[in-house]
Amino acid sequence: RSDLHWAHGLLERAVDLCPGEPEATRRLGEVRVALGRIAEGAELLRSVRDLGADEVEAAHARLALSVLDPGGPGPGPAAVARTVLPVFEAAGDSVGRARAHLRLAQQFQRSGRHEEAERDQARALEHAVLAGAE
Repeated sequence: RSDLHWAHGLLERAVDLCPGEPEATRRLGEVRVALGRIAEGAELLRSVRDLGADEVEAAHARLALSVLDPGGPGPGPAAVARTVLPVFEAAGDSVGRARAHLRLAQQFQRSGRHEEAERDQARALEHAVLAGAE
């Protein structure tokens, strides 16, 4: 079961102990977004994306940021998902793959391409299960 407030406290401590560590910083950003602290979370996600020291973490950050402003000036979530999916595949990152396939499925669904949406939803679920994600 997710406990976002507990996770937030742990991740804040992790970032304090290891400033600039991309995974903890990205996860803290995601938790802050989930808690409704959008601006703070987006700032952390942008720092991970812009630092680019860890390609996989930067890919996670890019995908998360694209979802925060899907109609914004940059590419939308599906376009970002297509770009970052190969990064997640090469790294064997099941959470990243699940998230990317979910964004692709959403775009297919909105476009009325239901068979393709169902395919990507199934892939998203498969990778979420592999990752033990909730």
